[in-house]
Amino acid sequence: MFFKLLKHNLKAILKSILPFIIFLLTATIMMNITSFDYELGYIEIAGAMSQTVLDPPAATAFWNGLAQFLIYISIILLLATTVRANWRRFSNNFYNDEAYLTHTLPVSRDMLWGSMIASTLISIITVILVLVCCGFLLTLSGSGQRFLDSFGLLGGCVNCFNEYYSLAPRELSFYLSYSFILFTELAFIMLCSITGIILGHRSTKNLSLISGIAIYLLGSALLVGIFLLLAKLDVDISQLYEGAPINTPGYSPTLGYVTRALFYISTVYACYCLVLYFVDQKLLRHGINLD
Repeated sequence: MFFKLLKHNLKAILKSILPFIIFLLTATIMMNITSFDYELGYIEIAGAMSQTVLDPPAATAFWNGLAQFLIYISIILLLATTVRANWRRFSNNFYNDEAYLTHTLPVSRDMLWGSMIASTLISIITVILVLVCCGFLLTLSGSGQRFLDSFGLLGGCVNCFNEYYSLAPRELSFYLSYSFILFTELAFIMLCSITGIILGHRSTKNLSLISGIAIYLLGSALLVGIFLLLAKLDVDISQLYEGAPINTPGYSPTLGYVTRALFYISTVYACYCLVLYFVDQKLLRHGINLD
């Protein structure tokens, strides 16, 4: 029965986010198709020849810029829709009209809750895998490489020219930490919204949205305090305050301190998620108000 519930939840969630996955993949392919490489040229200034970076054709620059904009938009929409699809699925399963059928199934409330959380985690993993796939596709073009480099995802010097150009991956631990923080933060946001729904239905007033936002803000404020404390114990991670280092010809800085910082933050989010998981489970055991 657990897997039937899981399949039922995932079908509804993935159906909601599929259009945005297609949107993102289309924008990624569009960026690769419209990709261009910057070239060095010469212009005459006051009778003297000066070296400069030549602009790409206007049409190419426009379509490539549009593709980059669409990638930004599609990522935001994909993440937002994933969160929304999961809390709507929870609301439908436990509190809306569908809940009258759900709670008559011959399964425990813990199993209903477990299948909901499992479908949430699988949907997050699916989104991360889609983002990873798009990242690999973007490495196939110069514009895609520069886009990834703007997020600090590439080593080498993809913005350099001629013999100074180089493409290199970051350490595996960096990518794992990057993925882990995305996974845990999305899970925390979803659990905040689910907790807000539970608290909202247990009160006489509909405070679901306010409760969810309040929990998220409280957790974020606590996270800032924890990170400031960790920065005193691991001084290197305080370099994050100075911004990300820039790759230059012959110099591609290692980001070990960034990897550690991401891991610390992810661990805090993971602890938040565990606390909310058991708190929500306990609240659901105490009864559900379907009115």
